[in-house]
Amino acid sequence: MRTTIIGLALLVLSACNPTTAALVSGQPNAALDLAAGSGAVQRDQNGQVTFRYVFAENHLNGLVEPDLQEETRLNFIGQFVAERNICPTGWKIDNKSDVSNSLLYEGSCRG
Repeated sequence: MRTTIIGLALLVLSACNPTTAALVSGQPNAALDLAAGSGAVQRDQNGQVTFRYVFAENHLNGLVEPDLQEETRLNFIGQFVAERNICPTGWKIDNKSDVSNSLLYEGSCRG
């Protein structure tokens, strides 16, 4: 009986957070994939490169300690920029905002 109640509690909690749902389902790699967020790159007429990267607001809850979450998000963005060779001379975050339960990072290349 107690196991059933605990299982139901976990199920209810997982409905609030897709990362938690992936963890509860026994698929930690899926949880990390969800936590990684997603990004897009844009180049304007003058060759200026900018990017946007978005995370679900609570994407790292249960995966990373709260005081390490911002550093983890910046590491995900850094991997995105490096893997696509977007900014060979470095990058910076120009704006961070909370939009519709998501964290939106807007950045540009240095140099």
